[in-house]
Amino acid sequence: MPVPAEELDLDYQPQSTVNEQADTNEQTSFFEEDQAPEAADRAEPTPSPEKIPYSEIVAYLNDSTGKHFQATAVKTRDLIKARWRAHPNQDHFEKVIDTKTDQWLNDPTMNKFLRPETLFGPKFESYLNEGTTPIETDFEKYLKELE
Repeated sequence: MPVPAEELDLDYQPQSTVNEQADTNEQTSFFEEDQAPEAADRAEPTPSPEKIPYSEIVAYLNDSTGKHFQATAVKTRDLIKARWRAHPNQDHFEKVIDTKTDQWLNDPTMNKFLRPETLFGPKFESYLNEGTTPIETDFEKYLKELE
């Protein structure tokens, strides 16, 4: 729907383009002057793509599960990148892989879920905090019998 002429800002002046700024050697701030400086602190950091170890994480998953996922798959990279924002640590990814591999690898129903879509999806945080269930040793069983 067209805007009525009364609502048009006829005094509008476009801001200079990046090329014009480069030509005049002006430096501009990322934030507008009237924006609060603490807004930069609230912004979520965007991970640098070259610092996320996509290949290492997927290789660890493949080695642990005997599967052949590709580290170059767009969906896999998007999932890893999304989790990396909150957990920029490869050990966290390996812990989730280890936990779910221990639980699901030999379970024919659950084995199919040992994949990036499941492991690195929205439940990543809960998988990370699950930990592995400790296996009770014979000695621990013996001690319980004595109690």
